[in-house]
Amino acid sequence: MEKNNSLVSGEKDVFNGRLCLKPKEATVAVGVSLPTMYQWCATEGFPAIRYGRGIVIPVSGLVRWLDQQAGGVLE
Repeated sequence: MEKNNSLVSGEKDVFNGRLCLKPKEATVAVGVSLPTMYQWCATEGFPAIRYGRGIVIPVSGLVRWLDQQAGGVLE
């Protein structure tokens, strides 16, 4: 079943075609504070990729994780 939610269907527009976001960029896209984003990044199951001291968040994983947290309402 194809998703019709504006966040998902307009994903490339919302995220400017990016595959990954830095935590600060993800806070703007999602609308949460930076401390909240870092808490999410430390949560098991959150799609954060750590490299050295940096973190990136795959857009597709972020959208999927948000959908799961919302109980699948984006489907």
